[in-house]
Amino acid sequence: MVADSAAITGKKFLRLDWTTGLAIGLISIVAVFAWFFWGRAFQFVVALSVATFGLLYLRYLEIPILVLGFLLTSNIANYIPGSTSVFMILTLMVLILRKLLVGDLKWRFGPLIIASLIFIAYYQSTGLWVDRTEYFSWELIYRVVPVLIVVSELFSTPRHHVWFFVGIAFGMLFTSLSTIRTAFEFYTTGAADQIAGSVGYIESTRFYGHWPDPNIMSMTLAAYLGGVIAFWRSKLHFLIRALMLATLVTTVAAILMSLSRTGLVGVVIVVAMMLAVERRRLLLVGILFVVTVILLTILPVDLFGRVADLLSGTDKSTSQRLSLLTAGWHMFWENPIFGGGLGHYKSNVFYYLIYLGQSLFAHNTLVDLGVDGGLVAIVLFAVCVAIALRGLDWKIKYVDNSDTVSLLNAGLRAGMVATIFSFLTMTAYSFVPFWVLMTMSAFYPAATRNQASTQLQAV
Repeated sequence: MVADSAAITGKKFLRLDWTTGLAIGLISIVAVFAWFFWGRAFQFVVALSVATFGLLYLRYLEIPILVLGFLLTSNIANYIPGSTSVFMILTLMVLILRKLLVGDLKWRFGPLIIASLIFIAYYQSTGLWVDRTEYFSWELIYRVVPVLIVVSELFSTPRHHVWFFVGIAFGMLFTSLSTIRTAFEFYTTGAADQIAGSVGYIESTRFYGHWPDPNIMSMTLAAYLGGVIAFWRSKLHFLIRALMLATLVTTVAAILMSLSRTGLVGVVIVVAMMLAVERRRLLLVGILFVVTVILLTILPVDLFGRVADLLSGTDKSTSQRLSLLTAGWHMFWENPIFGGGLGHYKSNVFYYLIYLGQSLFAHNTLVDLGVDGGLVAIVLFAVCVAIALRGLDWKIKYVDNSDTVSLLNAGLRAGMVATIFSFLTMTAYSFVPFWVLMTMSAFYPAATRNQASTQLQAV
């Protein structure tokens, strides 16, 4: 693979200084923040500019890496559907062009890519040999395959991970500001008063900005929160650590405002695992405790009421999810080895739960995979997750703040555990942010091999 910022002979624009390219990328991201307050025409121009700046400068991979991180946690796809997948495919084309320019056509094909391709080939073809109406789907192919190839090629040094999490941080800030803005408009436009006037009171108000679902938003943010904490506790440049601290506070606020059980538990998992490797954990616990108390005091959410509803069993969504899981359990035993074929759960859940007003997934990755693809699909997917976990060092107990590589390893570990938990509460086997995290984890040893963590101090 071409090393970071390797020389590429060619036209003049390929020899721009990397700081110029980084500045252009940051300006593009600032423009995306402005996008939030403008119309569709301006949104299209901004999206085109970001894609151009991210893909044009082939010599410096920091730009597409930065934009990729921003896309994952900002959910710009809500405004331009499919933008993340399109960006992945275009980035793959740029990587191919980059390799052609330098005459290096080697690609990384690790165990994760091979196992993932086997899983995708099996699962996506189950409708071909089972009597199903949904015979074939391209979803995993165009969503996951580019992720596997692009991420494995892009992240070749620890430096690339730094810029990726800078983009992740900007995306989290964008999501957090969107969530805060939603709450602000809810109370200042009179919507809260109108609802309270009609129902008497407002119970467990949830905010999740421009995301389609609070659980999807919160579990995405929780998956990358470990890396944010790692870089905050590192000894990198002050501006990077300040950005990560601001991201940590606003992200926790956004997840609290979503009142998502998946996100709340994910945050607890990530924070607990990062505290476990922290030498000065009492100081960190004190900081996090003060921040949490302040957020719970000023945020317009009833967290304790939400927890009480969940524990008492009066929460309607909990009973519905239990019904979905029960229906999935019965469908699984119709064909436990090979499953009922692609889309079997979606199209048959109505026979078990006739009161459903719309087709739903099981809200459990294992149940959905088991009903559609049987134990074979579950095992193949579990192998992919196991390979990703194996790429991280699980023996490290305490990490020095100057060892950035080990800190990020701890952050990725926390993110992977939170992700595995979310697999039990959401259907996420085709979710791009999780596959990016899994690919990063699987190829982390290759990216950090022979790389001293002190090299990151120059960032």
